[in-house]
Amino acid sequence: MFRKAMSVSLVVVLFAGASSALGDRVLPLGSGESVMIPSGSPVQLSSIDRDSLTAKFSGRFLLTGEAFYENQGNDNPPDVYIVPDASLVSRLPHWKARSEPTQISLTNPRSFLGAAIPALPRSEMRKEGVSVPLGAVSIWADRYSMTIECDSPAYYARFLSVYRPTIRVAKAFNGGGCL
Repeated sequence: MFRKAMSVSLVVVLFAGASSALGDRVLPLGSGESVMIPSGSPVQLSSIDRDSLTAKFSGRFLLTGEAFYENQGNDNPPDVYIVPDASLVSRLPHWKARSEPTQISLTNPRSFLGAAIPALPRSEMRKEGVSVPLGAVSIWADRYSMTIECDSPAYYARFLSVYRPTIRVAKAFNGGGCL
């Protein structure tokens, strides 16, 4: 009886794992590439350009990870990118034949720097081609997009605001005696 119960439990666990994988959407684009949209994705597909291998998504999502600043030099705007947390990476759309998002560049880096990073060391900001770690961040983002540039996957999002969790303050107990 115990062996039969264990077999049924194992089948249920295996089926549950398979059903979540079955919920992922795969959109073939030709030339061996497909867009993978996990079933629990926080964003929704809004358009695909098959010629330029670009997919755009709508929906606001919480982008968490480690932020980096990079001065590109030559009067180019600074680059700010976030290395997303693994739990988020598993839920974001990505290319099937290439890597999942290992970094997401912000399309409006100056807005992010002004709102999320009060002051950067000016000497570090002036160095060209050096990535300066900014630390862990949690931000609201939208306009997630992905493309292939020079045969490499590239991922982008627009910074909206810094995530500020709601903090609930419990009433203080100011009586004596037992609870």
